[in-house]
Amino acid sequence: MSNEDKLKNYDLQLEINPFDPDLFTQKGIILYELGKYLEAKPLFEKAIDLDKNNPKPYNYLGSILNKLEK
Repeated sequence: MSNEDKLKNYDLQLEINPFDPDLFTQKGIILYELGKYLEAKPLFEKAIDLDKNNPKPYNYLGSILNKLEK
């Protein structure tokens, strides 16, 4: 499955379950890996809003902020 297909799949899943922090995190990871940091950033922020105890979106958000500072 291509990254574009994966992103479309996450979009469909988020329409069904817009309060699943893991979906936001996973979609953000794909965008992050594609170097689309500005698109990934709000997804990680939303994942954090939904689940403040999951460290994964914090790690990616920190990495994005670090990359954008350079």
